[in-house]
Amino acid sequence: MVYSKIIKRTTARLISPLLFYSRSYHLSKPFYCGLGSILTFHRVCPGTSKPRITGNAGLEVTPEYLENTIRFMSQNNYEIVSMTRAS
Repeated sequence: MVYSKIIKRTTARLISPLLFYSRSYHLSKPFYCGLGSILTFHRVCPGTSKPRITGNAGLEVTPEYLENTIRFMSQNNYEIVSMTRAS
């Protein structure tokens, strides 16, 4: 089980740059362009000097960061909708 995770992660690390730099993602653009994006924040909590969950600091954002992100999106004509409305 552990080896399968290592193999999957290694494969993803090798293939992701290849797909990006080859620009092959443009092949799917005619099919998926303009459908929307999902922005996910796992944890919104006040900032501290150390992460609450060791190893997951990248999953936490501050309320100020969330507010600035929403403001940026609103000012740049992004339409923010709930997952219920999107489905």
